[in-house]
Amino acid sequence: MSRPAVVALSLALFAVLTAGLLGLARLEVDWSGWRPAPDAHYVEASRPGAVRQPVNTASSLANVLVGVGALVTSLTRPRPGAPAASRLYGAWFGALAIGLGVCSALYHASLAFVWQWLDALALLSLAAFVLLHGAVRAGRLGPRGFVLGFVALTLLGLLPLAWPATRRPVFVGLVVAAVAVEGAAVARAPGRRRWFWLALGCLAGAFACWGLDGRVAVDPTGWLQLHAGWHALGAASLGCLFLHLRRGADGGPG
Repeated sequence: MSRPAVVALSLALFAVLTAGLLGLARLEVDWSGWRPAPDAHYVEASRPGAVRQPVNTASSLANVLVGVGALVTSLTRPRPGAPAASRLYGAWFGALAIGLGVCSALYHASLAFVWQWLDALALLSLAAFVLLHGAVRAGRLGPRGFVLGFVALTLLGLLPLAWPATRRPVFVGLVVAAVAVEGAAVARAPGRRRWFWLALGCLAGAFACWGLDGRVAVDPTGWLQLHAGWHALGAASLGCLFLHLRRGADGGPG
């Protein structure tokens, strides 16, 4: 499939998913009966109705766009010379990014605990994927080990069900480990490293927005929200990371 066709298909699928999610805003959904998230402290004001935080909800869809692009690209435009398994890894990455965007959007629409937990689980799963994928490319894990390791690490996502305070430390720990493993792979690679450093820069910006939310004065009802920056820059980081992984550690052609 040609590149323009891939882009057109990705945008069409993204439009369908987005229309479905935004259709929530037209429904009379009452989230008051759902268990509230215990630490949903964001600057954006909570509004009545089906979408309590419209800015944070809409910005979450950036992850869906990246995920759809990664999924369609991996399945319809495999990298020349890459092993067949790379197509499956790319599709897996895309599916995880879509899941993250959907769960994050529903979390900010509802501010309910179950969607907060699923949002955290999606984040943790993506970090686990990157960590284990680095081990596969380094020759330390095979496909079976990748699957078993992914399941084992994702089970850490059950911890916040009993101890919500573990949600962020577990995620940050996996991110640090994933960056360390991928950074070591990049240091050994002779090829281009542009997309890795762009991904890391966007990730640093995303964490800055995450940490500054609530510490910098913004209009709670305005369209400029720092947590939305976490979503947008996080999605940009995922997009750059996908391009980096697609090209391989040697920076080969995409």
